[in-house]
Amino acid sequence: MIFIVEALLAGIIAGCSCFFPVSSMGCVVLFTHFLGFNESFLFYEMLLLGMILASVSLNYKDILRIFISLLEIIRDLFFNLGLYLRQRNDRELNYRRLLTSNYQNFTVIILVSMIPVIILGLLLNPFVRFAYNNELAAAMGFMLTALLLMVSSFVNTGDKNPKKTRTSDAVVIGVMEGFSFVPGVSKTAMGISAGYFLGLSRKMTIKYTYIISMLCMLALLIPGRLSFSYMGGLETADLRMCIFAFLGAFISGFFMIRYSRDHIIKNNNKVYALVNLGFALIAACVYLITG
Repeated sequence: MIFIVEALLAGIIAGCSCFFPVSSMGCVVLFTHFLGFNESFLFYEMLLLGMILASVSLNYKDILRIFISLLEIIRDLFFNLGLYLRQRNDRELNYRRLLTSNYQNFTVIILVSMIPVIILGLLLNPFVRFAYNNELAAAMGFMLTALLLMVSSFVNTGDKNPKKTRTSDAVVIGVMEGFSFVPGVSKTAMGISAGYFLGLSRKMTIKYTYIISMLCMLALLIPGRLSFSYMGGLETADLRMCIFAFLGAFISGFFMIRYSRDHIIKNNNKVYALVNLGFALIAACVYLITG
């Protein structure tokens, strides 16, 4: 019974910290190692699944509009291609304009950002799996997050909207988000810091960060990463722990994401930088004591 309570608490910690500029998985690694139990990757994946669904619960309208915009872009591309093939001898062709709305531009920069995210995810995969069992790696991740948040707190936010955001901006954000696979490196902090550095508006930065962070969590699960294949080998107690971890992450994340967005928009990053520095010191101490 005690392990189920601990799994539920781990889920609550993950859900509460996920949408703030603090690494949720870094906090969970510290929590589980502090209590002395090492869980399978399925345990962490169920936490991610809970946080993804919590994010979808708030951002479903944006997700739907992005999906519709993607279909519109594909439709217009095929229309222009068909027009060219049918009437390529004509001097003037009435092509449809592409990227005519903010959401179509937003969709494209999200897709561009995901390219470096996926590449870095594949390259960092061996280190990430090692880092989930190493407090020193989490300490380094927390320290990097604290440094970027502190530096970004001195940067004045810009006014870039999706139409003003360049492809190079999307690549930079994708690269920074790619490093957030490492425990201790916050996905939210990477997105916010990158957005401020590149001159995105504060509102645009938060929206961009939440969408790309959700996709980063999804990238940790697919393709072939979600470990349902070895659920058959789990004992009943282990399966219950995974379920309670999922519920804790989803329920706490569902309520916390609604508060975190307004809180991040209104507050400076210095406080979050100090929080991450504190977690870095705790992780380093745990490593020195137990390592």
